[in-house]
Amino acid sequence: MQKIAQEKALNGQSAIFISVYDGDIEKNFLRSGVLARVLAEGINVVLLVRAKANSPRAAYYMDNFSAPGVTVEIMEPAMTTAERYWYHLSWNSLPTRSSYVKRHDLYLRHKKHVRYALEQMAWYLGHTRTWRELLRFIYKLIPDTYGDSLFIKYKPVLLFAPNMFSAEDCRLIKTAQRHGVQTLTTMKSWDVPTTRGFTRVRADRILTFNEINKAETIAIGDYSAEKVHVIGFPQFDMYARPETFVSREEFFKKIGADPSRKLVLFAAPGDFKNPFTHEILSLLDDAISDGRITENIQILARFHPKYPSTAEQLSNLKNVIKDRPGTYFSKKVEKALDAPQEMTFEWTFTDADLIHLANSIKHSDITINTESTMTLDAAANDKPVVLVGFDGNQKLDFWQSVIRNYGREHLQAVLKTEGARLAHDGDELIASINTYLAAPETDAAGRARIRSELLFNVDGKAAIRVADHVIDMAKHAA
Repeated sequence: MQKIAQEKALNGQSAIFISVYDGDIEKNFLRSGVLARVLAEGINVVLLVRAKANSPRAAYYMDNFSAPGVTVEIMEPAMTTAERYWYHLSWNSLPTRSSYVKRHDLYLRHKKHVRYALEQMAWYLGHTRTWRELLRFIYKLIPDTYGDSLFIKYKPVLLFAPNMFSAEDCRLIKTAQRHGVQTLTTMKSWDVPTTRGFTRVRADRILTFNEINKAETIAIGDYSAEKVHVIGFPQFDMYARPETFVSREEFFKKIGADPSRKLVLFAAPGDFKNPFTHEILSLLDDAISDGRITENIQILARFHPKYPSTAEQLSNLKNVIKDRPGTYFSKKVEKALDAPQEMTFEWTFTDADLIHLANSIKHSDITINTESTMTLDAAANDKPVVLVGFDGNQKLDFWQSVIRNYGREHLQAVLKTEGARLAHDGDELIASINTYLAAPETDAAGRARIRSELLFNVDGKAAIRVADHVIDMAKHAA
């Protein structure tokens, strides 16, 4: 472990640690108001930032977050060969449909028969709590000194590790517990409990986004109910704040849109999720031009900040505005084992990026995405949602098609609300767009169910609820 030295005095007061894995953690927990509220209570914070020493990412966090009451420590990435094996064993032991789909995908791609058989065995064993507890017991026995010197140096009263399944957070929680430090964790995304967030090590308290996540955390994370607390989505607090939004005219001017035309937000996934997104965008562009879409709309194609997409290279679209959001540390990609694909952009979200996201949704008449959290963002703003469930112009079998992913638990929860329409081909996609253009109130009751069942409470106070747990644990441990 290396660090960049730029220490701020802690004035003899005890501190808490907050680990920062990537841009999602910054967006959800640092810029949502959690950090500001904790600091307002007079609690000193040490941010443990995953980054290579002397890297642009390290410099960014040192420049943007070093402040009175805040110290930034740079932590070398914690992924080792052993952690890689633990990660694979862990998610394969999740007794869920999501892990089954992911495992079958990898088998079809690599055809490693012995590995697949062993992973299937782990999945069957994972249906028993005995197996899950055995894995945790063995993992905890493995000696680990990751972050040890920082615990000795700062003597923190609390570790808040917001990415419960990363190597960094798992190892830091182990180190914290060895030092007798209280631990708090959560998940950086709503799909984590069923897709890849096996609890290799349990914290003293865990926060979940909604009641569904809470039930999953108790059932397969094996937490006792009193240690699980529902807080909502801190990153959605901005939607409850009027100051987040600019006028339609100002936003349209910024993105170069025609104010006389309605706007459809198309959240383009990376190629790993749908390599035929370029065909879908071309389909929509043609449908606007030839009148199959009944109004002369325009599309804002928002590319995922973390993943590459060949659709971004399209140059002949007449009705599409391309938008790559986010702030990037470099043009390189990094290996991120805990992501759906290993190679991802080095990115984060600044306040300006968050405001841009909010206004992209607010000023869109319809939103389209492929199995994305953008469904929840849209529902928070009561915007119609169409889900892409097909593969452009291709006719693929089930296990090669994007449609297979809609059988996963978190997406089934969305579909059951009837708050989003799943398009199985281009005709259904166009028909859904036309329906929502003619009657945007269509499926409003379903979107309300998404808000009540999945979003918990879009009241602008989720960050306060998170911070209050941090403050409560810190003060009782001090």
